[in-house]
Amino acid sequence: EKRKKKKELVLIDIRNTFEHAIGHFLHPTNNAPAINPNTTTFSSFDSKFCARNASSLANKTVLMYCTGGIRCEKASVMLKRRGVRDVYQLSGGIHEYVQQFGDGGFFKGKNFVFDQRVALSPSASATATQHINKDEEESKTKKTIVGKCIECSTPYDTISGSILCTVCRD
Repeated sequence: EKRKKKKELVLIDIRNTFEHAIGHFLHPTNNAPAINPNTTTFSSFDSKFCARNASSLANKTVLMYCTGGIRCEKASVMLKRRGVRDVYQLSGGIHEYVQQFGDGGFFKGKNFVFDQRVALSPSASATATQHINKDEEESKTKKTIVGKCIECSTPYDTISGSILCTVCRD
């Protein structure tokens, strides 16, 4: 009996670079960060990312995510128009994922949100809808910082209009 060869799994962060820099999913099989399309605005996703990468993604399984799911809806249409057929998205986006899994999931760092809170750790998102126990409370103090200052590589996860830490900015 011939086994069907599994397609390579590709994980793409549909959000903008500044969002990806402070938090992203890790690939479930190799722990590599999700692919960053290197966009400054979502409007350039089709011309900047899809145009350059659709042919290399055509025979792969594409998993994508964004903050709440809206950009993924649009991005999946863009990729499918360019011949990528095996495209899936995270229902409800990072927002719903971290509410369910908190710090115990594959999302590491902070999630950019579109309100005065700016960026939330998974544990902060999870506690908005769940009762926290003592272990979860302790894990909040051991946050994972995935961003880095572009000058000195110090761990950095604050959105400030710059990807420089406070020491290099001054």
